[in-house]
Amino acid sequence: MATRPNYFTVTLDDEDLGVFDDDLLMLDDSFVFENNTSMTFNQMLTGIEEADSKASRALVWWMRYKQGKTVDLLSINFRLKALHVVPVVFANPPKAGRAAKNVTTTSDTSHKSAI
Repeated sequence: MATRPNYFTVTLDDEDLGVFDDDLLMLDDSFVFENNTSMTFNQMLTGIEEADSKASRALVWWMRYKQGKTVDLLSINFRLKALHVVPVVFANPPKAGRAAKNVTTTSDTSHKSAI
């Protein structure tokens, strides 16, 4: 089984924030994200791996934004260990640029774990 980079589920305490899948990001998404967080998706993803607080806040903001919940970035506050970013594990790794059909399990990792 394998994981695909930048495909993971995000939860905050008991709030399911959804799945982050960089294969689905559009150019407009990049502009919205950068204009609201002052960082690129790549900076956020790198920051999550390093347990960076700005990246964590930006990820939570983005996931809520994608759910249609407009939230002021600076109002987002949470216990750092409450954020869980869990890589999705595939029975057969998906081909580049294609959605996975064989998602099998996820392994729980803490916010500080590498993705």
